[in-house]
Amino acid sequence: MANGLRASGVPREELFLTTKLAANFKSYEGAKQAIEGSLQRMALDYIDLLIIHSPQPWDQFGVEDRFFEGNLAAWQALEDAYQAGQIRAIGLSNFQQVDIDNILSACKVKPMVN
Repeated sequence: MANGLRASGVPREELFLTTKLAANFKSYEGAKQAIEGSLQRMALDYIDLLIIHSPQPWDQFGVEDRFFEGNLAAWQALEDAYQAGQIRAIGLSNFQQVDIDNILSACKVKPMVN
């Protein structure tokens, strides 16, 4: 993808890049490393929109555990990257109301998309 961005000849600021934090990242450190890894692999200074792909890891999707603590930790990593200018917008994907309420209960930056 990053090669396509560079090869397009379109200035970076005219492109909007969205990517997802894999559903299995449910810790601050894991999410932080994943964000940094995405930026490095794509050789970008920032990502326009990064979303948490799912409130539950895919191999545990549909179980009773909603991974509230892990999602809050991952969200904190997104907020920190947002505050640092590495991400321009942060959001959620496949989150149900109970999962969104969990994020809203502790976030400093509200999700910009679900």
